[in-house]
Amino acid sequence: MVQKIVLTSPGEIVEMSAPEDREEPEAGEVVVEVQRVGLCGTDYHAFRGEQPLFRYPRVLGHELAGRVIGRAPDVDLPLGAAVAVIPYMACGQCRACRAGRSNCCRGLSVMGVHRDGGLTSRITVDADHIFYPADSQAPQWDHLVGVEPLAIGMHAVERAGIDRHDQVVVVGAGPIGLAVLVGASHRGANVYLLERDPARRAFAMQWVPGTQLMDPDSPLHDLEEALGEDLASVVVDCTGSGTAMEQSLWWAGAGGRVVFVGITEGMVAIDDPLFHQRELTVMASRNATREDFEAAWELIRTGRADVSRWVLKRYGISAAGLRQAFADWGRGTREATGVKMLLEAD
Repeated sequence: MVQKIVLTSPGEIVEMSAPEDREEPEAGEVVVEVQRVGLCGTDYHAFRGEQPLFRYPRVLGHELAGRVIGRAPDVDLPLGAAVAVIPYMACGQCRACRAGRSNCCRGLSVMGVHRDGGLTSRITVDADHIFYPADSQAPQWDHLVGVEPLAIGMHAVERAGIDRHDQVVVVGAGPIGLAVLVGASHRGANVYLLERDPARRAFAMQWVPGTQLMDPDSPLHDLEEALGEDLASVVVDCTGSGTAMEQSLWWAGAGGRVVFVGITEGMVAIDDPLFHQRELTVMASRNATREDFEAAWELIRTGRADVSRWVLKRYGISAAGLRQAFADWGRGTREATGVKMLLEAD
């Protein structure tokens, strides 16, 4: 039997036992015993009933790390390997997939969102969706579970084509914003942060010490003071706030790039005269590719991005643990000591 934690409807969490889908993994499959599950805004908004395209009941969990406890004969992965899971299931056939952009596959299905995820004692996945760093022989669960959110930030950095010549404004200092900060800084860009929460501002300064803070009440004035009329060459919004996304165009200078990583349910209005006058490029950044996972792990491996420092609170992998985590989230628990809530096995 497998233990599963199910979000049956908004605000309703139950723990249940379910029979194994099958006794043995099929060709190309791996069985992972889940050790860590990271929580993010997607999970919390699903709990609140505010997540677009979400259907109940659903087993949450797309930030996953665990141990390989089973494999099909054709899979070349060592038993006991510490791995992360790439939770984006693509068709492999559509134009995006053929172009190497499986992260935005036409029929993309994300674990924990469109299909059941990792809040379960063990999970069977295709070996193609296992991320197994060669240097992860000793379990580094907090690092492995942090690869996925860090990779999302790395994908945004790659989408924007950030390099050492760029002046980059990051809007929002949650985990994805922090990931963009460290990725952009690693590429040699100057980074600026727009974040209203004092604790998150403080944590971001510890995370990427060269970060320059913008006054949330007068960000444009700050940018003009720092950069003159050129403003930023890249703005990356990681908030999912429609208002912030609309305003972000004002912080990008002529020829600049604006990247929306956060997603909102509503429409986003663009100031068309400004958009044309500055000939801005506005793009979305969705999920991540295996290459982004590899880039993220390189930052972790070399000590440039110690994602274990993100951990603010830990809970057991249980219905009670998940309820408590969401209750703490709803109370706005914020400290300068971390930004991420983790569920972990005993």
